Amino acid sequence: MDGRGESWRSYCRQELADSGIEFSVCQSNVSVNPHQYTLRGFHYQQPPSTEQKILTVIAGAVHAMIVDIRTDSLTFLSHETCWFAVGE
Repeated sequence: MDGRGESWRSYCRQELADSGIEFSVCQSNVSVNPHQYTLRGFHYQQPPSTEQKILTVIAGAVHAMIVDIRTDSLTFLSHETCWFAVGE
């Protein structure tokens, strides 16, 4: 950071590969929500149409919830939640 602002790398294939993560970017999207508590979703996908996701919070916070909707799974309908907030 300097007087001009900030610059950072949001994705590096090699850094992920060095951590054992294979990640290939096919598309990049940006969502801007002018109101608090806006609900958005990443949708379930089945092979061969699955996509990996990168989530970056520029301002405010995101409350993320992951729900297992695989009916044949032992963890069907179990969920995990987490917060992503700027500055944390």
